[in-house]
Amino acid sequence: MVDIVVKWTNVKLASVRAKYKDEGRVDLKNTDQIEIKAYLGLLIYSAVFKSNDEDIECLFATDGTAEIFSER
Repeated sequence: MVDIVVKWTNVKLASVRAKYKDEGRVDLKNTDQIEIKAYLGLLIYSAVFKSNDEDIECLFATDGTAEIFSER
């Protein structure tokens, strides 16, 4: 299943990438299994902590407010 998600995500990225002058943009590079699995892990982790409606900056905060996804 992850292979299918990677394949079609990369197909979509290729079509979007063609619309930009700078094809080397970091946010448009191909994905891989590791990145998709990490993303799914973050989704599950956010569900466990019921933080699906939290602001993204709060989720990765390092000032002690939330620190759900921060490096410890």
